[in-house]
Amino acid sequence: MKRGRLRMVLVVAWIVGAGGMLTGQSPRNPAIDHAKHIVDLLQHEQFDDVVKEFTPSLTAAFSAAQVRDLWMAMKQQVGSFTVILDQRLETPARGFTDVTLGCQFERAVLNATVEFDAQDKIVDLRFLRRPPPQ
Repeated sequence: MKRGRLRMVLVVAWIVGAGGMLTGQSPRNPAIDHAKHIVDLLQHEQFDDVVKEFTPSLTAAFSAAQVRDLWMAMKQQVGSFTVILDQRLETPARGFTDVTLGCQFERAVLNATVEFDAQDKIVDLRFLRRPPPQ
């Protein structure tokens, strides 16, 4: 998929990323706290505040109303958010920081990945079905 797009998608097939499974708690990091804050904003339907965290290009692509519509559509499929199960922090060579949060919803477990640029702005936000444990 194209970089800089907001992707709140449920993938029918199980996705196994290069980083593998989430493995418990990572050391405390401001990026992890920031990602948790974004999930909290979504849960409390504060979509204007979520959009304020986007890079200019992502803000141009997605309004608060569009983020709301995507979140509500996702909730219809998986139910309400309940708890963050675990977290993973990666800093790929391209200079971004990726935080993946294992999120329990009423009817599914999803991985929420928030990707931040060097200025701590969101360049990518996606929710994908979590791979089964192996």
